Amino acid sequence: MTKVIDQRKKDHLRIALSPTITSQKTAGFEKWQFIHNALPEINFSDVSTETSFLGKTISAPFIISCMTGGETMGKNLNIELAKAAHHLNIPLGLGSIRPALEDASKIATYAIARETAPHIPIMANIGLAQLIQGQSIEKVSTLCTQIGADALAVHLNPLQEVFQTDGDTQFAGGERVLQQWIREFPLPIIVKEVGMGLSLNLLYRLESMGLKMADIAGAGGTNWVLVEEQRLPENDIKKEVASSFSNWGETSSYILENYKGSLSLVASGGINDAMSAAVALALGAKHVASARSILLSSDKSGAKAIIQKLETWQLTLKTSMFATGQSSLKSFIGNTALLRKN
Repeated sequence: MTKVIDQRKKDHLRIALSPTITSQKTAGFEKWQFIHNALPEINFSDVSTETSFLGKTISAPFIISCMTGGETMGKNLNIELAKAAHHLNIPLGLGSIRPALEDASKIATYAIARETAPHIPIMANIGLAQLIQGQSIEKVSTLCTQIGADALAVHLNPLQEVFQTDGDTQFAGGERVLQQWIREFPLPIIVKEVGMGLSLNLLYRLESMGLKMADIAGAGGTNWVLVEEQRLPENDIKKEVASSFSNWGETSSYILENYKGSLSLVASGGINDAMSAAVALALGAKHVASARSILLSSDKSGAKAIIQKLETWQLTLKTSMFATGQSSLKSFIGNTALLRKN
């Protein structure tokens, strides 16, 4: 089973670089524009993008999202991602820790991130399907300690599992299990989708379960049904079915615009450029996360390219704040009065 999972992770990294696996719908951020303030009454030097995440001060509300781990390729990528996150002082999400739970020799491919970046917030990641199957809170907690994680992201990916070879599609009882983990796990739990979005109804359900933070991972970015479609044998009927789900899901901008609850939201899914990130924050996201656009950068020249990309994002955000008269993220985040819908 470990070899199968390793190959799956390698396939995911390779396919994720393909332009054919993005959703046919956009995340919707292009429908919004900032209202220019030509008399901002602040100095550019006064604008600060500093904020906090999991109790740690970070330089900008950006997160390098969960991608990989568990094999050599993943270890090397985690080193580059951690170098960039350390330099930028922003959080890093690790890929699914399932391989390390099944094979202790894989732990080092995740722990390398903390060794490389000793002070940043780091999130481990596991699928709800594994928790439903009886994964031990104690075992996962121990592993999180071993790799130096500050929180555990639990990903909900039922649609992806349908199209994944030997996917785990037993989600009955998931709400009860998730609520138990939210209540009992010693680290903060962050619930996330993987590109189909957390609907408004589900966000309110999660809120009632005691959850504090969710990553909406909306439609408009990488479509994991299409990723899995490329891994299926040519004669598998699921290859034909997959195309029907190429534009499935809740878009990131719609979720942010319409959610009125108390969860702290991370916006991902279609955050492919700096202005989309800025709009997502003004729509109410506390932080924004990206995976594929970061992966595309790392494929060019590792940490150096990631740093350059995210420094560009930070300057774009700072400039957007200045040009709308906002010196702090406290007044910028969720301030929809700064936006006009096209």
